[in-house]
Amino acid sequence: CTPTPFHRLLDNLAHEQRLLHHITQNFDCVERRLPALEAKTIRLHGRLDQMRCQKCNQVHGLVPELLQCTDLPGCQECTDRSRVRSFLGKRPLSISRLKPDVLLCDQ
Repeated sequence: CTPTPFHRLLDNLAHEQRLLHHITQNFDCVERRLPALEAKTIRLHGRLDQMRCQKCNQVHGLVPELLQCTDLPGCQECTDRSRVRSFLGKRPLSISRLKPDVLLCDQ
């Protein structure tokens, strides 16, 4: 996606400190190309450029290759935490999955 003229207008307002917040339902992250607007953006439905663990809420950068298979990738943070617990003789934790960090209508 490329910023529209309206995005550029909002970026100018943000740069001039005349924009308090930019609230959006879009998750395409087009604002990333406009730094002043990005700093003021609040995303209501998440963002497509990152993944989030469904258990520990850890945020990871999006790696599109990981989404090519049928299973979602496991969370490295949960995996590490589970290994430490096992090493200490405790019950291992379940490993959660990473999913794109967007909130869909049914969630």
